[in-house]
Amino acid sequence: MKIPNLDQARRERLTDVGLALFVLWWTVAQFRSMGFGEYEEIATEPDGLGAALCLLVAAPVLFRRRAPWPAFALSLAAGMALTALGYAANVNLGPAVLLYTFASAQDRGYVWLPIGFA
Repeated sequence: MKIPNLDQARRERLTDVGLALFVLWWTVAQFRSMGFGEYEEIATEPDGLGAALCLLVAAPVLFRRRAPWPAFALSLAAGMALTALGYAANVNLGPAVLLYTFASAQDRGYVWLPIGFA
């Protein structure tokens, strides 16, 4: 199967959209699960606030190449809020994808701040 000729910017954009959709799917799947194991009965019921936080975990992945620090901060804060409010979304892929963005950058610059967050 031959992949159509896409310029680099379009390919990167499609990759970001695909990653954001996967992160959103993963977060919403956990959010709707109502927990498992010892947390099965104590997870907060899914509601609009939780759904908005799920979007805030995934949406910054779209901007990971243009503004990695704000995207990381927003995704991490939303993921922490989901967990702190008792929703069942405990494994947040948004910050993990953004940490990978820092690790794979050609010009890493100052790297100790993301290492400290990890």
